Amino acid sequence: MQQRISGSVSFVRSWTEYENGFGDADNFWIGLKTFRSLTPGTVRFEFTKFNGSQYHCEYDGFTIGDETSKYTMDYSRYASERSNITMDSLQERSRGMKFSTTDQDNDQHSADCSDSYGGGGGWWFGACFRANPNGEYSNTEVWKQTKYLNWYYIDGEFVSLRETRIMVQLDG
Repeated sequence: MQQRISGSVSFVRSWTEYENGFGDADNFWIGLKTFRSLTPGTVRFEFTKFNGSQYHCEYDGFTIGDETSKYTMDYSRYASERSNITMDSLQERSRGMKFSTTDQDNDQHSADCSDSYGGGGGWWFGACFRANPNGEYSNTEVWKQTKYLNWYYIDGEFVSLRETRIMVQLDG
């Protein structure tokens, strides 16, 4: 569904681009329309830190609503037994949220989370987030900056990640 392995493709994109998808063979977002068509399912997030450490987490019953719901995201449970990240980074500020981009602010914060804190990337921002795999790409590890691609509960702090992937396993 998504992959980031370098900074060669900017994820600062419009609502329409996040709906339809963008990128190249190495860095891409498949698009909310396609992502939605593949749910419900189990979604796996994979992350690599700059030191080479790898992390993953899975969510069962992951769903994305239709266009009229602004692609609201939800899931039935965090599969901690299949994850090496102990806490759920989506629960508090992404679950049940509408998708937001810099040109379509659907979050619950007075500021535009995508623009103000998210490095311009689109995501299911609440007020604002603990997960930002579509944020700005950094070529080095950066701590305590929310604008870079990150997953808060890897280290309990915002630290930029070298690589991210989002995959769907179809149910049924």
